[in-house]
Amino acid sequence: MAAYIRQRPANWFWLVGTGVTIWGVTGCAAWLAARIVLPDPVAAPGVPIALAAGAVLWGGIALLNKKLFARVLFTVAVLAAFAQIVWLIAAQDWLIGQGLIAAVTMLTAVLLVWFSEHSRRRGWIS
Repeated sequence: MAAYIRQRPANWFWLVGTGVTIWGVTGCAAWLAARIVLPDPVAAPGVPIALAAGAVLWGGIALLNKKLFARVLFTVAVLAAFAQIVWLIAAQDWLIGQGLIAAVTMLTAVLLVWFSEHSRRRGWIS
């Protein structure tokens, strides 16, 4: 017999996983649209925020598939969003919308790291 008992995830687990995946798709699409529409590469969002959005997207997919790798992807999203914030502060562009987007992404990714650890403890992901 297994050393652990897998529990069935709560219904809100699926709601969080679906919301995170949709948010990741929206973030990736917004980043791509900004890169296409904005001619000035400085005004367009940077590569770290794209990495954060992609990590959230793939982390949401991993969460829906009940994979523990989601925690690693959410940690990558935190680090990438932090790198974007540092870059914006260094470039003195913090007050434009990108700074708020990066801060919200980082805060949400920190909550998702916590959620994936909570899900692991509950036996919902492995």
